[in-house]
Amino acid sequence: MQTEVEAENTMQIPKDAVVFNGHSYYLYKNLNNSWDDAERNCESLGGHLAVITSEEENSFIHNFVKSAGYRMANFGLSDHECEGSWKWVNGEELTYTNWHSREPNYS
Repeated sequence: MQTEVEAENTMQIPKDAVVFNGHSYYLYKNLNNSWDDAERNCESLGGHLAVITSEEENSFIHNFVKSAGYRMANFGLSDHECEGSWKWVNGEELTYTNWHSREPNYS
């Protein structure tokens, strides 16, 4: 499973990361790990899984992932604390959603 990291300017940003609206994004390819492992990997690099807060950001990330040849990626939304209560890993309020069918709890 591939992961994507969003990092702030003070974090370890890969040289080939892409930037949108002041945030840097990087797609870690060919990592076959769980969502928890993906988030821990991103945190170990000073970032976190991508947080999507607008239609524009969603379109940007969708095109970024698609242009890299992937159909899926892990994002920083979780209901680990309380089943069915979705929260972004960075604490931002969940105001934008654009779920595919059977999401966000796809299994």
